[in-house]
Amino acid sequence: MEVSFNTCQNDGHQWNFTDLIEKRIRPSEVLLWSSSVEMADKYASIFYNSSIYFDENCFLCQCTKSGTFGKFCEYQLTHESKSFEAAIDAQFEQKKSDQWGIQEYGAIICYKTLKMSDCVYGLLCLDWRDICDTHQQCMDGLDEENCDKLEFNECEEDEYRCTNGMCIAEEYWLDGK
Repeated sequence: MEVSFNTCQNDGHQWNFTDLIEKRIRPSEVLLWSSSVEMADKYASIFYNSSIYFDENCFLCQCTKSGTFGKFCEYQLTHESKSFEAAIDAQFEQKKSDQWGIQEYGAIICYKTLKMSDCVYGLLCLDWRDICDTHQQCMDGLDEENCDKLEFNECEEDEYRCTNGMCIAEEYWLDGK
């Protein structure tokens, strides 16, 4: 699902292309704003070719809050990191200190039966909900093999399915325990 924004998020400063051109802000400066390369490229084509028509409502976001980035400054690095490298380091440190031996990616628990060396996926781990979901995540389709042999745990209508696949009574969901 693609989310559509019409303003900058996370306290990002919104610049209309018209204002950027009037202030003669160069595309090389715009690239330093942690906005998208796509929008910087669009602005550069307008900046260098002033005869090109553009929508006056076109804008670019200058991400001012530390650790934010994206076309609308809608993304934020994890662990309150100030750089991508620091965010990756913090995630690996968190994995080392995991007392349960489960690699977590956000609130998703990794599916441990498929080893990541068997499944070239590109993420840190494969979520159990990605196994036998009719969508191939592994390059070789390993996550969709032998699905007819699996027993699926179906939750009742008054139950909630936890991220580990277990079903709990709906009254216990979000009870803080």
